[in-house]
Amino acid sequence: MTDHFEGRLRQWSKELGNRLDGMAAGLESIGSMLPVHLPQQRSRTDLRPLRASLIAFVQGAVPLCDGAGIAFAQSELADAEFWLEWWRIGPHGERFQPHTLNPQATGFYDYTNQGWYCLPAVSRAPTLVGPYLDNGGTNLRVVTLARPLMREGEPFAVIACDLALAALERSLVRAVGQDRPVALINPSGKIVVTNSPVAVGRNIARTTHKASVSGMQPITVSMTRMDSGWTIVLPPDSFA
Repeated sequence: MTDHFEGRLRQWSKELGNRLDGMAAGLESIGSMLPVHLPQQRSRTDLRPLRASLIAFVQGAVPLCDGAGIAFAQSELADAEFWLEWWRIGPHGERFQPHTLNPQATGFYDYTNQGWYCLPAVSRAPTLVGPYLDNGGTNLRVVTLARPLMREGEPFAVIACDLALAALERSLVRAVGQDRPVALINPSGKIVVTNSPVAVGRNIARTTHKASVSGMQPITVSMTRMDSGWTIVLPPDSFA
């Protein structure tokens, strides 16, 4: 593997980290509006001032961002036991993403038990969750960047955005091509994206990746606002 190829990987990693930092900052900014602009005992109509900000966030982050929104803790809103204010950008502009939020209904989307909601709420810190198939939500395979919204030390909501894996994969292929397989993996070794179709959906233990002839070590996707936990590695020979 040439130094030029490794250099392109490092540049892609840097650009990705910067992009994720920008998205994390955007979510933090929108989340900070909640206690300032909304009453303590809020309802869904009180969320209207935030919708323009959520839509603008998604518009500014496409194609990497598939959608963004705020998920409220159970009974946090006066007029809804569960509420997920989620917006996406489609061929005809912005659109609200409906979810089945009636606990008695078939297909109830209990987001409070989803990893993208639970992990940041429990850790009290922003996190990247996935990749996973968002069954009952968008029904897409995504990674979710999520952060808790706190009040008096307790989370009352989670603000999040979904990363479109197809767009992330295209950016990797544009950066390094497909002649030499590489993979972006999460902390558990699960492949987030790869330029090798053979490796899609596989797991790569961090201790089993192969080093390049030039001695390339795993490349960390660095962020300033959080630890991404993401690493770029060379897949094992069986994935080549």
